[in-house]
Amino acid sequence: MKKIFLLLLLCSLSYVSLSQEKNEKELIQFFLENNDYLHSQLKEKFFLHTNKTTYFSGEKVWFKGYIVKDIDNKPYNTTTNLYVNLLSSTGNQIKSNLFFVERGKVYGEIKLPENIKSGEYFIEINTLWNTNFEQTGSLTKISVVNLKDQNYVKKVEKEVKEELNIQFFPEGGNLLKNTHNIVYFKIKLGNEPVKTKLYVFDNEIGENIGEFQSDSFGLGKLKLYVGSNQNKSIKLNYREKEYRFNLPEAKDYGFTIEKEEDKISNGFVVLRVKTNSNTLKRDKGQIFYAVLQRNGFVISVIPIKLEEKYESYKIKYGKEVLFDGVNTVTLFDSKNRTIAEQTFFYEKEKKIKVSASVIKETVDSIYLGLKLLNFYKKVNTSASILSSETRVNENNQNILTDFLVSPYIKYVGADINNVFNKDYSNEDVNRIIKTIPLRKSKALSLSKKKSFEQGINIKGNINIVLSNNENYSVLLSSEENSLILTEEVGKDGNFSFKNLYLIHPSKYELSLLDSKGKIIPCTFNIHKEQGYINSKIEVREKNKKVVFKTTKKAEVNSTVKEHFLVKRDDFTELEEVVVKGKRIKSGEAEVRAENKFIGGDFVRTVKIENERLTPFNSIADIVNTLSGVTYVKRSNQVVFHGRGPNTILGSIKALVIIDGIVITDHSVLEDLNASSLDGRIKVNKAGAGFGSRGANGVLIIKTKENKNKEKTKVELGAKRDVKYYDTDFGYTTPTKVYEKELISYMSASSERFYGTIDWIPNLDLNPNTLNILKIEKTSNNSIKLIINGFSEDGRLVSEVFDIILPKLK
Repeated sequence: MKKIFLLLLLCSLSYVSLSQEKNEKELIQFFLENNDYLHSQLKEKFFLHTNKTTYFSGEKVWFKGYIVKDIDNKPYNTTTNLYVNLLSSTGNQIKSNLFFVERGKVYGEIKLPENIKSGEYFIEINTLWNTNFEQTGSLTKISVVNLKDQNYVKKVEKEVKEELNIQFFPEGGNLLKNTHNIVYFKIKLGNEPVKTKLYVFDNEIGENIGEFQSDSFGLGKLKLYVGSNQNKSIKLNYREKEYRFNLPEAKDYGFTIEKEEDKISNGFVVLRVKTNSNTLKRDKGQIFYAVLQRNGFVISVIPIKLEEKYESYKIKYGKEVLFDGVNTVTLFDSKNRTIAEQTFFYEKEKKIKVSASVIKETVDSIYLGLKLLNFYKKVNTSASILSSETRVNENNQNILTDFLVSPYIKYVGADINNVFNKDYSNEDVNRIIKTIPLRKSKALSLSKKKSFEQGINIKGNINIVLSNNENYSVLLSSEENSLILTEEVGKDGNFSFKNLYLIHPSKYELSLLDSKGKIIPCTFNIHKEQGYINSKIEVREKNKKVVFKTTKKAEVNSTVKEHFLVKRDDFTELEEVVVKGKRIKSGEAEVRAENKFIGGDFVRTVKIENERLTPFNSIADIVNTLSGVTYVKRSNQVVFHGRGPNTILGSIKALVIIDGIVITDHSVLEDLNASSLDGRIKVNKAGAGFGSRGANGVLIIKTKENKNKEKTKVELGAKRDVKYYDTDFGYTTPTKVYEKELISYMSASSERFYGTIDWIPNLDLNPNTLNILKIEKTSNNSIKLIINGFSEDGRLVSEVFDIILPKLK
């Protein structure tokens, strides 16, 4: 299938000789046009941060989602529709919600059913565009306990005979004769990693010729030369017993790809494509292609022509070419067959570091001070605050894992997450990903591709025959969604409203207007073209990478115990647990909401204090008191802060609507006194529901006179030819302030084990200052603070703090 590649970066390289018969660009173009896996389509990737990972039935799962561009981790602004699905462990979809994404961020909550069974579930986040590549979106596993389900209260003890096993992973996928090889390995006793020494044993001379060490994850690598006769094995002593393991069978022909040790030569990452004399004699003059790619997205293609005098070909990749995180260099032959593959981890920018400490204590609160240590721009984060004794946060998944590694490998274990939760090097991560097979995304069919979704669409047709001599339009209005829009009716009677911010459930009205604005009796057919994504968990196959596994029985028995959240003596107390929302006092809620949320507050209604609604203030004066909005006197226009010149014409002028009428001359706001206002102004920073007209934000103002007429308008509207509709698809409105679940715990220790202290989905960390975080004082001696987030330029932050608190007085 032919593909169009907008950009191919050719890396500098040495010892690579090209035939003069074909131009290098022609070779690359021909190769790419005939490769069905490689592509240049931009992809999204996701991370979901939840307030915890174990829930009771009827509780809410509070979350923050991050959506970025795969190539650079910068916020993905193209897609606005994120599907958040609750799936069973077998992949059945239990419920689905749609949330509005703003600048790559989204927050919200999903309420678990009261009758949900105890067990493991998945929260999936996905977009329509992502379904072009993946059957499944990003999955986050949670556990649910239904307190009325007797089956979950149990203890299981079973005897397990553990086996010592070792797996070998030759670098490049092949162990090659008559050359030096690098082999990664993994040693486990049952499911537990083994840290031990290993020896390369020469079977001919009967001696150890090399010594290597596995780390705390049971991982390591060894270097060895394999001759024509494979006569080496691996020996180790464990618990006073000697074990021997055979190495993988070496090949007579083939290639390996080695990465030089974790060092950069003159700013380059250096790889070596290696072969042996047998291969050179057989394939002399053949052209191979070294492709730097990730999940099929191509960055660089380098043709290599084999010459008999060279067994090693050096390739240098500059930092600006490499992906942040996992990189893959695949060697293809002229028939587009994969010959060898090297995967390595490269972190282009170190993660953002944060410090956290207690700075103040009051009667009912603790104040934490958070400071950025190595970054000098604002960072948006989410924060979960739990007791350090928590038993409801078993998953240590973080944004580093989900953006740098997990989209590119088959499965992610605790090893990766644990590495990212401490100081780590590229080589620490490399040792792990070398032992996990890669994920392969399906190729995108351009003829069948699904587009990016932006907002909700309402499409339909009218049920009358139109006069060809007159233009008609459809009026769509919705008080709940702050919508007043018109669209022309096509000659075929069809109409379409696109990119709407439409809440579900809500109501909207349609009416047909002639060219003079008169309502014409008409009925409408609504076309249902959008809907929730039907999800199914992709069953990922385990190791299909080149894996060589040897197992020896070890004389070890152990008892495995399954522990459950609630002991039987707790069960009677908790069986009749009432789970319901507990709102923070309204006065505090307003302050917290202002501090917490940076986006997603799409249509915010601001109540104006009565003392400001006087004849001595103009509406322009009132606008200047709104957060994030300014009336600029010198240019006579209302603007929203931080939006910038983001329209085609470069204007930043907001859309202002007074009593349903669009005001083009904003200077009129200086002439209208504030006493005419009805006391509320709607602030729609995203411009959701107003298409291109609202690209710079929308301000909706109503006067007292208009408010008094509303009842009459509604009564008249019910009698005229206006049709009323209920949404069957739309956005879920997120709760602005975290509602702490009200659960009757048996004891203070139970609350520490299973409760959440606080959840903050939008916590801005500003540079060069101490950022203050206020939390409720509880009976905890220490807390666990879990932070994930990113900056606008794609830098990532992930921190887990255990903070000792002052003792209660």
